[in-house]
Amino acid sequence: MALNAQTMFPARELYGPLSFRRFLELTLTLTLAVTLGAGALVDLSRGSSLRGNLCLAGAYLLLLLALFLLLRSLETTFGRSDHGLGLAASHVLTPVPAVLAVGLLLTHVLLLARSRGRAAPLPLLPALLALAVVFVSLLAASGYGFLLARRQARWRGRLRALLARHEQVSSPEALARLRAFVTQELERPGEPSQLIRGTVFPGLSSRPFHDRSTLPFVRVLEASYSAIRAETLALLVAMQSVPRYDYVGVGSDRWRSLFFHRFGQPMLDHLRACPELARALAQVPGAHLREAMVSVLEPQGRIAPHRDQGNIFLTCHLGLRIPDHCELRVGGLAHTWREGECLVFDTSYLHEAVNNSKERRVVLLCDFWHPELTALERAFLAELMGLPRERAGEQTPA
Repeated sequence: MALNAQTMFPARELYGPLSFRRFLELTLTLTLAVTLGAGALVDLSRGSSLRGNLCLAGAYLLLLLALFLLLRSLETTFGRSDHGLGLAASHVLTPVPAVLAVGLLLTHVLLLARSRGRAAPLPLLPALLALAVVFVSLLAASGYGFLLARRQARWRGRLRALLARHEQVSSPEALARLRAFVTQELERPGEPSQLIRGTVFPGLSSRPFHDRSTLPFVRVLEASYSAIRAETLALLVAMQSVPRYDYVGVGSDRWRSLFFHRFGQPMLDHLRACPELARALAQVPGAHLREAMVSVLEPQGRIAPHRDQGNIFLTCHLGLRIPDHCELRVGGLAHTWREGECLVFDTSYLHEAVNNSKERRVVLLCDFWHPELTALERAFLAELMGLPRERAGEQTPA
């Protein structure tokens, strides 16, 4: 299977099964609740004291709560910053509370049987059910690990093949950074904590905000501001509703988006409705490769702190409708948008946005190639992302 933009930025795919994982967590929690409740009822029916069973159930629940909070803290701390520890904790540590709680229950059952001199089969039934759910969770985690290993193997094979092909037609000097990039990717461990950090290309300057005056396309966007603003606001009014921006762990009902390009796919209806915007985007190197959209943050909206993947793209915001009390924070540095002006920043830094006003905040967002990448490096990376050959270079005007 050919690699595409989703495998170039693996975190987008890795976050996909979150709903299934949460289903497993919910199933485990409910199963443990049934297990504890059934065990307590059976013990009561056999003459055990109410106080003893309440203490036992309380101990089980406290243990489960402590481990569940540990899991959630790992996921909250690392998952939203695209660090693999949170994801690994979600898949690997999810069965731990169930295993320990079931172990405690089985110990209790054995103690009951030993103390009374007879078997206690009924409490074993919910325990076996909990163990079955744990087995399914472990099986899902193992299968997901196998999927990651296969994806990493395809990624490495494609890197080697592309580099070998370029070595036949390009000079060693032109390939120096590409060789360093490929070596770095091949030596990187294939574990989730490494995979979801995204592609890091060596030798590119890194800072939260970049100087917009060095980018020729910024002058094009700002010169077309009035036309772009009129087109996009009219399109937003014409639409019955603007879709929510789907970003797991970050998106909310107050963050909405209207796409023009996404991972190499043009949204032709939107481009036709905004011809001046389409012509301006055509001047942005690589704007069609990742995301180009109108980003709408509703009143009192907030975009939670997060990082995007890799350093080969930067992001440009053109302010279209900016009320007071709005702020963009990147790498701990705060900036405010201005209508008709661009902000250029690196989304691999932790960033967030707030709109504390009573009006919509509207910006044109487009990702573009890091300006220090050479034409050869851009072509290599575009092919690695699985884009059609005729679109591997600069975007043609709409």
